[in-house]
Formats: sequence, structure tokens, C-alpha cells
Amino acid sequence: MPSLVSNQYVTADQSGASAPSATRATASTWERFIIRQKIGESQGVHSIKAASNGKYVRVCGDGALVNVGAVENDATGFRFVKA
Repeated sequence: MPSLVSNQYVTADQSGASAPSATRATASTWERFIIRQKIGESQGVHSIKAASNGKYVRVCGDGALVNVGAVENDATGFRFVKA
């Protein structure tokens, strides 16, 4: 997923300790995500799974994104909209 602002790819580290960020010039394993319809949610709600560690992205209490969800139920649901 390249950022439209910086043209850098979103990356997610293996530990899940750092928030995903758009800081990579090229896409490799840490810059790959699986985005799919989230099971049990309404149409258009998606889960995001980081290929770097196989964990789902969720929103923490402070609003930070982290890839630490062990199962899809741990994932925050996201809707994608056209900019």
C-alpha cells in the first residue's frame, strides 16, 4: 500500500510493537498486507493482516494502529473509501 502523500510503502514490523508507517521506498515482506471482508461484519468492513508477522491490525486505546491481533476477531474493522 503506497501512501498517496509520500509515495512510500506502508510497513509493519514483525514484533507489532511499532505502528505501521509509510516509510519504505520498495515493497518487500514487511510491506505486504492481506485485506479481506471481515467475517461476521457488514458488507464493506475489512480486516487487515500483516504479512510480516501474520497478525491482524487493530486500533489501540490511544488511536495507534498495531499488528498484534492473533485472530481475525482481534482485528479492527476498516472501511475503504475513495479519496
